Amino acid sequence: MAISSTSSATNASIDVASIVSQLMSAENKPIDRIDAKIATQKVVISDLGVIKSKVAALEDALTVFEDVNTYGNMSASSDNTAIVTATAGTGATAGTYAVTVTQVAQKSTYNITGLASATDAVNFTTSSGFQITVGTTVYSSNGSKTVAGVTTANAIAV
Repeated sequence: MAISSTSSATNASIDVASIVSQLMSAENKPIDRIDAKIATQKVVISDLGVIKSKVAALEDALTVFEDVNTYGNMSASSDNTAIVTATAGTGATAGTYAVTVTQVAQKSTYNITGLASATDAVNFTTSSGFQITVGTTVYSSNGSKTVAGVTTANAIAV
């Protein structure tokens, strides 16, 4: 709603609403500047929070470098542990290594003949290694041979 005042002497019109609006705008300029500064400070505070968290993350990462024991500790890994496993020993040199198989292992097959039956006992002991008994003769992995209760040491080349 526009309010105007008219004087009959000069026939001049005064727009009171416009004058009040301009006065209010002039009065609000300091408040608008303060609001703008507050908004800027909020952005600065937010940015400082981001910087603080980044510095904390960097500090955590650098903690590892402060420990002398973390230097020179090598580790080893394999892309396929079903095929090959790896271990880094003391003094291992850093790098990437390739494993090349030049010869595939062959299985070993041993045939033992002369057993009286398929259920003849094969004995394993800690003192004499393993033993194979054929009839009344006992063959031991330590090189001894026992026939009819008489043991002969170093009777078999081991």
